[in-house]
Amino acid sequence: MSNVAEILDAIAATPGCSVNPPCGMPAIPQGVALPADVRDFYERAGGAVLFSERVVAGPIRILGPGEVQRIDQVIIGEPFASGPFQWWFAIVEVGDRNYIAIDLSPEHLGLCYDAFRETFARPGYMNVIAGSFSDLLGRLLAHKVDTTYWLQEDFQPLGEGFALHGYKTMDVANEPPAAHG
Repeated sequence: MSNVAEILDAIAATPGCSVNPPCGMPAIPQGVALPADVRDFYERAGGAVLFSERVVAGPIRILGPGEVQRIDQVIIGEPFASGPFQWWFAIVEVGDRNYIAIDLSPEHLGLCYDAFRETFARPGYMNVIAGSFSDLLGRLLAHKVDTTYWLQEDFQPLGEGFALHGYKTMDVANEPPAAHG
C-alpha cells in the first residue's frame, strides 16, 4: 500500500479500526509545510483509530487535525527554548500519552519518530521509525500483533532524530532501556 486513499480504505475495512470524517487541516506555523501524504490524509480523514481492542500496546490513534501540534507542547505542555522541537509535531498517539512525531523540517520532511514521553527530549532516543507518513500508516496497519512494531528486537531504526538535526546523541549503550508499549 503506497497511497493514502488505499491505506484509508484498508483501515476502514479492518476489524477494530475506524476512520473519522474529514474536518480540516492541522494548523501549523507559517513557513512550515505539511508533506503531501499528510495533506492527502487530512483531506480524506479527520483522524483514525487502529486496533481499538489492543490491550498490551493499546490502540493507535491518528490525531485529528486540531490535535497536531509541537511534540514538546503535547507532552510537557510548553515549548522548549532550543532543539529541533520547532519541527517535530505529534501526529499519532500510541498507548498512554506516548506519541509518534513527524518531522516538518525541509531537510527531513515526513520522517516519523518514536516520541516516548519519558525520553523524547533526550538525544539518542528519538528513533526514526518510518520514512514518511504513508510508510508509517502502512507499517502500523500491517503489524497485526498486540505489540509496537518499532520496539521489536528485529526492528532496525532508520536513524535518530537528534543526530539528523546535528545534535550529539547521548551514550544510550550505558542507559537502562525505557519500557513502553
